[in-house]
Amino acid sequence: MAHGSGDVLYGATVCSTMEEALQDTILVVGTTHRKRNHLDVLHGPKEISRRLLALPEGAEGALVFGREENGLSNNELQLCHIVANIQTANTYPSLNLSQASLLFGYELFQAAMNPPQHPDLDLATFQEIEAMYDHLTSTMDRIGFVASLRPENFLRSVRRLFGRIALEKRDIYTVHKIFRQVDKYVSQAVRPSTEGDER
Repeated sequence: MAHGSGDVLYGATVCSTMEEALQDTILVVGTTHRKRNHLDVLHGPKEISRRLLALPEGAEGALVFGREENGLSNNELQLCHIVANIQTANTYPSLNLSQASLLFGYELFQAAMNPPQHPDLDLATFQEIEAMYDHLTSTMDRIGFVASLRPENFLRSVRRLFGRIALEKRDIYTVHKIFRQVDKYVSQAVRPSTEGDER
């Protein structure tokens, strides 16, 4: 801890889950040094800093670092909209937590010296995006959707697809509306056969 920065530590909010910590954020960035099959888009600290500072006025972004010993799990990285990676030597690719946070902090500081214009967008929060994924999963189960991939891998692909764009609240509303129409159709299709069985 740097001299005179104790107030940062003492003012930190402690959350029991990652989901709780991220619920009001607009953009979630996960960090990793490992190559993982389901993560095909990796960004460096400079690009990440520009994207975080380009969020609309008042919007919150999150930069998530993993544990010192083994980093973020696959499930935790799945909750992140984009993934960041610091280019290092192949022989010793890992940085400790203090080194990684220092590099990202420096790039954020540099980007803040010349901040980009804030777009006038009403972006969806982490909580709203997760609710969309929950609705998607529920609707897929109702229609008996079977993917060629394992369910968790298919959902990662869906997350990767949506994670490439900045989702606005109206986008989330549109997706929910589609799912609600599917849910309604399934309910209407199932009801007659159920009533016939009762007779």
